[in-house]
Amino acid sequence: MFNSIERGPSFNKKETKTETDPEKREEEPHLDSVLVFGIKGEEIDNYVEIAKEEKEEFLTNLEKLKDNEKKRKWVKQTRKMMNVPAKMRAIAALEILKKGDVDELIISGGKTMGEDLPSEAELMRDYIAQKLQNELKRSVKKKEISKLEAVKKLEEKLEKIKLEDEATNSIENFANVINMMDESTKSYKDISLLSNDFHTERLKKLAEKFNIEGEESPANEKLQKRSSHYNKFLEKACSLDNPEYKNILKSERRWKRGVDEMPLYFLPQAVYINKERLEKIHQNNKQAIDKSLEEKGLTWKEFINLPDRERLKLREVPPEKWEEKIN
Repeated sequence: MFNSIERGPSFNKKETKTETDPEKREEEPHLDSVLVFGIKGEEIDNYVEIAKEEKEEFLTNLEKLKDNEKKRKWVKQTRKMMNVPAKMRAIAALEILKKGDVDELIISGGKTMGEDLPSEAELMRDYIAQKLQNELKRSVKKKEISKLEAVKKLEEKLEKIKLEDEATNSIENFANVINMMDESTKSYKDISLLSNDFHTERLKKLAEKFNIEGEESPANEKLQKRSSHYNKFLEKACSLDNPEYKNILKSERRWKRGVDEMPLYFLPQAVYINKERLEKIHQNNKQAIDKSLEEKGLTWKEFINLPDRERLKLREVPPEKWEEKIN
């Protein structure tokens, strides 16, 4: 297992180890679960590290390969296929996993790039595994731990990772992950919502809609604590001088307002949650939900009994005019 994950191109070639400055390592509370969210869906996919034509060429060639060849190929492409925000989330999740501050990581993200390719959740899981394995290899080489100890540690850490790979956006992420938690015998009291800084506020709003409590955990902060090598990257990637980041911030206001003011923005996919949770969502937002459905000539019971295809046709998207102007 220790040799089973192939090494890909570095996210940051200058980073060779995690810094261990005690002042940067303040103790954090133990968590029952960290929910790590995929990047696709309604979020702007601007931080792609390879050109679209290169990505399309890879996908075309992949279709011609046999199954076993496909597996080898996509493992090598993991880091190229992920965009930068997803990598940031994966590294932040790795940092939490390494410190042992969490019982489990639930990584959520579906097959938004095609059925023949791994899901977002699988890509992030493999990226975490790859990073962790490389760090353990360095420890073995320095004779800080034995290879047997490294293999055991790698397996123990990876066993904490669970995947939800059916969702295509943040709303489905929540519905599917909460179903996983509700079906588990484990108690979930302390939960963290891990994503990029521009996304965590919306996740917090969605968590409230779904009646769960979770603390925002911006990946940016985890990267800063991990290594100073990320400072220049963060200054550039998360700056208002970066037009792509600026566009994301503009659109986030639109999606957040949609969660607050448009029941039919989140409801058509929120119905994938279990019946008990769904009824709580309705009761907590009854007036706004019933009014929106009445305008469509539907009652709550009629709405939840609609076939998926018909229900999804009712989904409303927040208007572009809700985007925030950022100077």
